[in-house]
Amino acid sequence: MTLKPSVSLVAVAGRRRATLELARRLEQEGFGGIYCPSPGDGLALCEALALQTREIPFGTSIANLYTRHPSPRRWRRSAAPSRARRTTASRR
Repeated sequence: MTLKPSVSLVAVAGRRRATLELARRLEQEGFGGIYCPSPGDGLALCEALALQTREIPFGTSIANLYTRHPSPRRWRRSAAPSRARRTTASRR
């Protein structure tokens, strides 16, 4: 059987069951992989794919590193000093 191209599969609110059924069908039909550029959280869709498929490769095609930061509070604090420096520099 000839391997078909990989597919981009986006998580859509309220369509979880249909999305996972489609993933199983893509695997059965011999597609090369599933990649998840979900605007919200592609990793959650990948976790669901891992539980519903057996052999098809999958992964995120876009992962927003800012929403994956280990401590969002620290990220906000690190952005604050740069804003403060601009304000101080503009006063001079």
